[in-house]
Amino acid sequence: MKAAYLWMLLLVMPFCLAEWLSPHDPARQYRDYASVGPRCGEPCFLLGTDGFGRDVWSRTLHRGRVSLMAGLAAALLATCVGGLAGALAGYAGGWVDEVLARPAEVSQALPWLYLLLAVRAALPLSMEAEWTWLVLVGMLGVMGAAGPFRVARQVVRAAWEGDAVRAARGFGLTRARILRTHLLPAAYGPLRAQ
Repeated sequence: MKAAYLWMLLLVMPFCLAEWLSPHDPARQYRDYASVGPRCGEPCFLLGTDGFGRDVWSRTLHRGRVSLMAGLAAALLATCVGGLAGALAGYAGGWVDEVLARPAEVSQALPWLYLLLAVRAALPLSMEAEWTWLVLVGMLGVMGAAGPFRVARQVVRAAWEGDAVRAARGFGLTRARILRTHLLPAAYGPLRAQ
C-alpha cells in the first residue's frame, strides 16, 4: 500500500513543481522552432514544440496541474454528494431510497463524454476559463456521484440491519445517535476508498 502512495507521489510531483521543472514559459512562442520534435540544443525542447512554437514539456507540466485539480475536486464533490445521498437513502429506506436511487441509475446510463461535450457546446464561448472549469468540475462531480451513492447506501443499509444497530435500538438509543455512532463510521472507510 505504501508503494502505491509513493508511485502516486512520484507521478504528481512534477506537476506540483512545474515552476521549477519547466525550462520555458509555457506561453512563450519560439516561432523559428514551430512543430519541431524533441531536440537538445539551444534552446532545448524535451518533447518538441507545438504548431505555435511553444514548448510541449512546459505546457504539459503547467496544464497538468489544472487537470489534477479538476479531477481531485470532481472526485471530492462526487464522494460528498453521493456519499451523503447514499447514506440518507440507506438510512431512511422506503420512498426516500426510491427517489434518491433513480437519479443515480440515470447518471450511470448516460454517456458522460457526450453529455459534457453538449454542455460545453451550450455554454457561451466568451465564458471565462474559471467558470468553465467550475461547470466542468460540477458536471463531473454530479455524474460521478452514482458510485459513492451505491457504496454508501449498501453499507449503511447493511449496518442498519446488523446486530450492533439492533442492540442499540434495543437499548433505546435515538436514531440520530445510531446514525452518528454506528452508521456514518461504517460508511467512512468505503467512501474514503472511493
